[in-house]
Amino acid sequence: MKVLIVLILTGILLGCSTSPVSREEAENISDDRIYASFYKYSLPGANKAKVIVVRDAGFLGGGISVGFYVNGELISHLERGEYLELYLDEGETILGVLPEVIISSNPDTSDLVEQVLKVKSGNNYPFRISINSGNGLILQRTSQL
Repeated sequence: MKVLIVLILTGILLGCSTSPVSREEAENISDDRIYASFYKYSLPGANKAKVIVVRDAGFLGGGISVGFYVNGELISHLERGEYLELYLDEGETILGVLPEVIISSNPDTSDLVEQVLKVKSGNNYPFRISINSGNGLILQRTSQL
C-alpha cells in the first residue's frame, strides 16, 4: 500500500512539472499575442544579438499565459511550447516574465521575475521559461535549445 501511495504521488509531481522544448519542436507564437512594442525588437542588424525564448511544455501552468517583457515593456504572451525570437541592441537589457491571464495589456506586475542580460552584438542567447511548483516562473539561460 505504501508503495502504491509513493507511486501515485510521484506520478502527480511528474505530471505537474514542465519539460524543455527544443526550438525545432516549439511553435511560433500567435500574432494575436504579440504587441506593437515587439516590433522594435523583431529585425536583425549589424549591432544586434539574437535572443530565443522558448516556454516549456507540461501540465503545470497550462491555463496561464506568460507575459514576456523587455526593459519593463510587455511585448508578448507565450503559451506552453511556443517560442519567440528577438534582436536586441548591444548593452544591458532587462528581460522579464509574469504569469497572467490575458485580460489587458496593462497587468499588475508585482510578480514580475526579471534578470539582466549583458548583450554583445553577434551573439545568440537562448532562454527557457519554466514553472516550478515551489518557486513559480523561472526565466533562465539554457543550452537545451
